[in-house]
Amino acid sequence: MSKQEAKTGTSLGALGATEQAGAFVVGILAVVLGVIGLLRGFGVFEQGTVEQAPLTANFGAGLMWLIPAVAVAILAVTLARADHPHSGEQGASGQMGHTIAYLGAIVTVVLAALAILTGFNWIGQDTTAATGLLWGSASIVSAFVTLAAHMIPPTAVADQDQLVRMVESRVRASGPGPAPSAEPAAKQSPESSGGSQPGG
Repeated sequence: MSKQEAKTGTSLGALGATEQAGAFVVGILAVVLGVIGLLRGFGVFEQGTVEQAPLTANFGAGLMWLIPAVAVAILAVTLARADHPHSGEQGASGQMGHTIAYLGAIVTVVLAALAILTGFNWIGQDTTAATGLLWGSASIVSAFVTLAAHMIPPTAVADQDQLVRMVESRVRASGPGPAPSAEPAAKQSPESSGGSQPGG
């Protein structure tokens, strides 16, 4: 293995570990949001109310927590995918997919936060439950786009070492070339033949 491959494998391994840790944190956040949504939906506590029919009282308030929880849970699944490739060089499509996925994750979190803040009229002026539902629905869409971008397979990138190994393997697979033809027997000199000149 070349130094370049070892360095790439190490960096991608660190990237995978970071994503796994992120999936754990985001998963906990999704659970917390979901639990708050259920407790609020069943009227266990009265923190935050919505003022627009038909999303009134406990049901509407519960949805304001549960919809962002769904979006965040999708992000957790995205980061925790075990079949996502993290070995070898990713190539242009893999790098583009990761860039879109990371940007999409940030957008999803922002949209989910806006769904809660506007749904309970904690920010803005006279925002309603409908506003929160719109932001929450957008966060779910963004989460699925993030998942799709994260699944983009990497393209094969052949560096110089890979090309050399490929050529060498094909040469070995083709086998040795045709054996050289046998050299014609060297003409024997009169001295080595031991013959004598014809006598008189």
